This record gives sequence, C-alpha cells and structure tokens, in this order.
Amino acid sequence: MKLAFASMTGNVKRFIDYLESFDKVQVEKDVLIDEPFFLITYTTGIGQVPKEVEEFLKQNSHNLIAVVGSGNRNWGKSFCAAAKKIAKDFNVPLIHEFEMSGTLNDAIIIATKITELQRG
Repeated sequence: MKLAFASMTGNVKRFIDYLESFDKVQVEKDVLIDEPFFLITYTTGIGQVPKEVEEFLKQNSHNLIAVVGSGNRNWGKSFCAAAKKIAKDFNVPLIHEFEMSGTLNDAIIIATKITELQRG
C-alpha cells in the first residue's frame, strides 16, 4: 500500500521511518499516485491544510483511502486540524493523530488500521 506524506519541519519524515513495510512517497505538487493511498500530513498556520497537500489532493484525491494527522497539542483545537479537514472534505476516515514525530506505538496503531482498511 502506498503512503503519501507531507513534512515541513521533518517530524512526519522522521515518523514514517517507523512504517518500514509501506511504499512511501513525499507529497509534492506534480506527484501523481495511480493507486489507493493513505496520507499523513501536518497542519500549517492556525489549522490550515498545507498548500502542497491541497495541490497534491487536486490530482490524487480520487485514490485517497484515509488520512493521519501530525501536530502539536500546544495548538489546542487546531491540533491535527488539516487532517480533520481533509477527512471531512474528502469523506475518508481520520485513522489516527499523533504529536510531533510520534512514537513507535503510534506507528503500530496506524499500521494496524491500514491493514484493517485494506481487508475491508
């Protein structure tokens, strides 16, 4: 299964190292994914979806299966707000939220949920 990720500060990029068994691709404007994929994204500003993620989803949202959010709990209600917005806008599940670079336990939860969704 393909795992697309967006990382501004490196937190998400560090986190995906825990998810060794997945084919990973970094979100960029012109990247096309022609198969089902999961998205891990950070939140920018005060709860906005990063611009590169918006552009990426314009061309790839039809293959989006679910989304995962990375954030900082210091932002209160804006914690993982981008992932929540994407889940709502594209009618896909938000399968997990983690703080900063996450933990191995977060990765296990995500891998388990992805496996469950793949099985249907």
